[in-house]
Amino acid sequence: MSVIHDLRNHERPTRLRRLLLLLAAAALVPWAAYLGVSLPTRYTVSTWSLAWVGFDVLVAALLAATAWLGLRRRPEFALAAVAAAGMLGADAWFDVTTANASDRLGSVLSAVLVELPLAVALVVAAARRVHELARAGAPARGRQDAPR
Repeated sequence: MSVIHDLRNHERPTRLRRLLLLLAAAALVPWAAYLGVSLPTRYTVSTWSLAWVGFDVLVAALLAATAWLGLRRRPEFALAAVAAAGMLGADAWFDVTTANASDRLGSVLSAVLVELPLAVALVVAAARRVHELARAGAPARGRQDAPR
């Protein structure tokens, strides 16, 4: 039984779970505002290179896992592809926003020409894979299966 089938038929989100997700999203708005006014404009960290190297290694590992799952036509490909897309989006964001003036153009070009297009391609591929899986093995959905 595939992961997608399990999620669709056995792990439907409850109203409480959806409400908790909405509350978490709403709580992040004032938190982000607080950070916007309270964080220092400059901060020195001794593990800067470790943070960036670790992040990029994680992105590379996730892309490799996504490729491996895709080559084997595994249903988990969609999950890995969306996770990789999110990491690429975060990488682009932090590359651009933390770049100094002399590095900014390279960071913007990398984001616009590589990271963000690859992220979009991964989301599109994930959506296509989910639709393939749904068409291949999903029974027709009636009103009784409508989301709650």
